[in-house]
Amino acid sequence: MAILKEPLSLFLLLISLRPAWIAAASPLEGKLVFFGNTVDGRQRIESSTLNATQLQTVLEVPPGEYVLSGQVSPDARRLAFTSVVDASDLPALWIRDHDGERKKLADNVTSVQAWSPDGLTIAGYHGDASGRFTSFKIDVATGRRTKIVLPETDWVDDWSPDGQTLLATRGNPTRSVTRADGEIYPLRGLISLTISGTRSVPITTDTEGDFIWPRFSPNGRQIAYYARHHRDGKTAEYAVVAASDGAQPRELVCFTSLEAEDVVKPHGPPCWSPDGMTILFKVTKRPRKQASANLLRFEVVAIAADGTGVRRTPLGTERSWWGFIDCRKRTLRQCRQPFFCPQSLPRFAHLPPSFSTLPSLTDIPSITAVRGADSDPTAPG
Repeated sequence: MAILKEPLSLFLLLISLRPAWIAAASPLEGKLVFFGNTVDGRQRIESSTLNATQLQTVLEVPPGEYVLSGQVSPDARRLAFTSVVDASDLPALWIRDHDGERKKLADNVTSVQAWSPDGLTIAGYHGDASGRFTSFKIDVATGRRTKIVLPETDWVDDWSPDGQTLLATRGNPTRSVTRADGEIYPLRGLISLTISGTRSVPITTDTEGDFIWPRFSPNGRQIAYYARHHRDGKTAEYAVVAASDGAQPRELVCFTSLEAEDVVKPHGPPCWSPDGMTILFKVTKRPRKQASANLLRFEVVAIAADGTGVRRTPLGTERSWWGFIDCRKRTLRQCRQPFFCPQSLPRFAHLPPSFSTLPSLTDIPSITAVRGADSDPTAPG
């Protein structure tokens, strides 16, 4: 027994001295987190397995409060999310700690976009009624803001796993395309920029396409994003993967042609599986010949990053709305230099009047849809 006591004592000593980043596993590790599921008229943040089963409630917000965006921290122990309440048109940024406590970090934050790899800072933006955006970094400990140098027409999207690069969307307000049916669509582009904002380079160069929602892979070598093209008088929407500098883009899936009878549309940014092998999109399905919200259904579409396959998982009808998605899995290496994996760029077409003129960011959920209205009339067809 004396032989066993010393190794056991050494093990117990090492456990007691372990650094904070070797903390107990978080219940959110490796889980798919939905920000803004609606159940019986109230909104929740819920987690599930990556195949969208075994749902668990993480946080239920009070009646009249609506979740706009959300991100899981790099250590999978905290959540950052933005919300707005019926009694106010002022969106706020909240932190939900690992112990379940909810704290307000800042006001006037429309969307939380990314955590820094060390988990100390959050990147997000605020948009005003004239369609101007202010992007910034927020210190999680103090709430102090540092402006990200971007034009007012652009907004921040993601933070690279090495902490050195941001991804952003160029709003390009003077560029658009008008289809034969009179519908007008924006033509946005993607850029990368240094943390200081002193240098930016284009990620997408096709001036006839519309590109949003870029998200770094866990190792930072690739990005996934949404693309919309208008070719031969028709509009098609795609999931795209490319190198982190935008090189060698590949259209993995055409959402427009997934089904003949239903319109399938991505609703919010994708997220990567923790192993970097799969890209996940939450989508809506609606019959092409009927526009009733009662016929709206939801799925998670899992796309192999190498283009070898697609798996579709229907989401249950007991929730009238399914929110934006994110996922995170911590490893010991990632605790020191964790990766970022995505969330949301909501549209505010049906928020209170001060938000009503923010530009459309493709067919993604509005507050009216979240509140259970029949349809979102401003969504592109």
